Amino acid sequence: MFSFQHLSVQKKISLLAAVLLGLFCFSLTALIPALQSPDERDHLKRAYFLSQGQIFLASKPHKLSGGPLDSGLLDYLNFSEKYPFHPESKVTEKDVVTARTFLWSHQSVYAEAPGTGYYFPALYAPQAIGLTTGRWLGLSIDRSYMLSRLSAITAISLLLFMAFRLTTPNPLVLALLILPMSLFQEAASSLDGVSTAATVLATSCFLRITQQREKTPRHLLVLFAVSVTLVTSCRQHALPLLGLIFLSAAYTRSKASLIAGMLASLFTLLWTVVSLKTTVFRLPLPATSASERAVYYILHPWSFFKILFHTLEQRTVQADYLTTFLGRLGWLDTPLPAHAYIILTSALILLAVLSCSFTTLRENWVWRVGLLCAALVSCLLIFFALLITWSGDQAMTISGVQGRYFLIPVLFFAYALTASGNGELPSRRYTVSLTLLGVLFLFSTHEMIGVLLQRYYIAP
Repeated sequence: MFSFQHLSVQKKISLLAAVLLGLFCFSLTALIPALQSPDERDHLKRAYFLSQGQIFLASKPHKLSGGPLDSGLLDYLNFSEKYPFHPESKVTEKDVVTARTFLWSHQSVYAEAPGTGYYFPALYAPQAIGLTTGRWLGLSIDRSYMLSRLSAITAISLLLFMAFRLTTPNPLVLALLILPMSLFQEAASSLDGVSTAATVLATSCFLRITQQREKTPRHLLVLFAVSVTLVTSCRQHALPLLGLIFLSAAYTRSKASLIAGMLASLFTLLWTVVSLKTTVFRLPLPATSASERAVYYILHPWSFFKILFHTLEQRTVQADYLTTFLGRLGWLDTPLPAHAYIILTSALILLAVLSCSFTTLRENWVWRVGLLCAALVSCLLIFFALLITWSGDQAMTISGVQGRYFLIPVLFFAYALTASGNGELPSRRYTVSLTLLGVLFLFSTHEMIGVLLQRYYIAP
């Protein structure tokens, strides 16, 4: 039975952090205009499709993959297009009033959303619940959209609370969740925040299993397998989580872990293959499909690594990955001040050092190496997935990669630094880390709010 009183100080603080993170992201919804996260319009379409019971995207001749969308919602989505990539466009009182006039028409039109076709839509459930609730209550589309954001933020906070209840996060993990880019995505009606929180939950389950070993309760194995399946079926670069299920079998010595790993792997594989085959991502159709390119690069790995190295050696690409990881807000059209990236990077490095410990390396090197390998493979999968789906035939560089995609592998790396399975640090080091985290949070939010006000509300 859950008892807050008997928890350690570090665990109490981490649980409080999960709640406060949700509250802060909720407050951000009053500042960030609707649908200003990258591809958020398509994510909201996918959530609406799910609310209508549509699991797979549909296809029409000479159309990209999509589905039937309420025409009122489509008008609302089109209205939001005035802000991205137009820094001169500011939110006015008239815009706010107009946004609230869009109502559900209960008439469907076909809308394309091909970029979401590869994601198993279960993690869109919070947004779908928000949209459905708004329709049932007869709310405007703008209020229904806000409900979808609130539902997603609530889900993120609950998932993180469950994760931190299992394993206390080290300072670097918390730092990654309060970066400007992370906070911005967590406050949106997008997939990023929920999938990141589910990844943290899955990793926490794994670390808890390494502690409890043969005494691991069955419900924890089920939670681990379900969370892994939900993440890997919508975030292909999180596939190394499947390997962690099989690694957990070495600790539990249980056939249940092996069965869970096989079922999760089978489901993820089937979904990935089917989605690759059925999603029309671009027109005209390329000479080779995504699945055909995947087979080619698997059989010719050096071709993949040659393109990868050529991509990574470009200085502009390196800078782009760093800024879009730390915080380039809006539709990646709203950068932070230059000094912010230097300070944020320095803070992450310092917190990584404070989170790291080698005192128990002999006892826990297996799961730490497993997480490090998961981080490396996850990074490679990011480039592989974008190469086969976005970069086209005979690509020389890998296009479409954004720094925010690396949050999952960096979280794996952060957890690998954990001194022990429970994630807690010596009290003196934790005090220093907590102080630095507080400063980082204040700095992140200060820079973020200032940039957003300038971008969306203050005329030049």
